[in-house]
Amino acid sequence: MSKKTVALLYGGISPEHEVSIVSARSVFESIDSARYHVIPIAIDRQGRWWLGESTAAPDPSAFPSEYGVTLLPGGRGQALAFHTVTGETKELHFDIALPVLHGQGGEDGSIQGLLETARIPYVGSGVLASAACMDKQVTKGLLRDAGVPVTPFLSLTRTETPQLSDLKRALGGETFFVKPARLGSSIGISKVATESELANALALAFDQDEKVIIETMVVGREIECGVLQRGFDDLLATWPSEISLTSDNHAFYTYDAKYNDPGAVRLDIRANIDAACAERVQYLSLRAFRVLGCEGMARVDFFLKDNGDLLVNEVNTIPGFTSHSMYPKMIEAAGITYTALLDVLMQQAVARHAQ
Repeated sequence: MSKKTVALLYGGISPEHEVSIVSARSVFESIDSARYHVIPIAIDRQGRWWLGESTAAPDPSAFPSEYGVTLLPGGRGQALAFHTVTGETKELHFDIALPVLHGQGGEDGSIQGLLETARIPYVGSGVLASAACMDKQVTKGLLRDAGVPVTPFLSLTRTETPQLSDLKRALGGETFFVKPARLGSSIGISKVATESELANALALAFDQDEKVIIETMVVGREIECGVLQRGFDDLLATWPSEISLTSDNHAFYTYDAKYNDPGAVRLDIRANIDAACAERVQYLSLRAFRVLGCEGMARVDFFLKDNGDLLVNEVNTIPGFTSHSMYPKMIEAAGITYTALLDVLMQQAVARHAQ
């Protein structure tokens, strides 16, 4: 069987730029080279596309900058690479695109729309599901209306300046989390319990997004479930995993705790919960996946309260793919290796495009 050429898209304009590079490196090093020829396409912080070396893994210290790349609308996978100095051009062809882009410009439907315009099969959810899952307000509203339990929330624009008493009346509770509505990796998130903390948190969140979501703090365990689409309606939901802080240096699961302080977090790939609770997590994960119209893969994050209640916190359509990320580890625990996971995702993308 001839190799398929894969455009590995990484980097991007979001604050999760560095995380994307690490994820792409793991993908590059793990993909089945007998089945796939990978052409890395680096996207810089300004959104410009650059042609990487197909023989070298993505490297944040050596971002490619010689050949620019542009996709051809309607080109059935055709792209054009042009030398930024000499003007030399060469044509490229991709059978599949694999976006490993976290956050804005990667998970929000924009890159998915571009790939559909270029008529390139791509891994992951389509335009609508990507946009819906990227926006936490939309995610929670759709799930709530479908009967899926979610954390209590409200959303704000810059023109709205609530007081802490307004939040207590609307949401209940005494402590809240303020988040950019369309960002990930805990960037721009603050925990607030006073008026001054609320003002600072809103300023920080609005510095990252034009819309902010505020949620009541939920006391409970942080549970995650991986969903993998292996066929049209063949969905795998993994045994849930658990994330817990082991250090007092972080008030919650922050960006710093995730990526810069590995000793601060304990990752239990198989959460210590009973079978009934695990089945409920899996059921709600599959329900959320279908309600939101996801495809390919997703990681569904929950809070498990002391009374046994489960609340969906968010749904990630391009979960982390680093060597220590939960999603590939959960899938591996279900009996599917990292390399096999990438193959399943690629085959599903091609089948969906043909359909």
